[in-house]
Amino acid sequence: MNPLARFLALAGFAVALASCQMFTPPEVQESGFQPSDKPITVDNVAANNKLAELAKAQHPR
Repeated sequence: MNPLARFLALAGFAVALASCQMFTPPEVQESGFQPSDKPITVDNVAANNKLAELAKAQHPR
């Protein structure tokens, strides 16, 4: 494959990839981003876990 053909193929791929942004919605509704009712914390995930106890001892709040 000669260098000109390779360049044109790469440029065409870049243009095609950039044009994908035209089809995505421009706005993101931030109402979907809100705190969880049940947050994931070390306390509720690793209850009765020796490694969690060790981590708590090494990193006090």
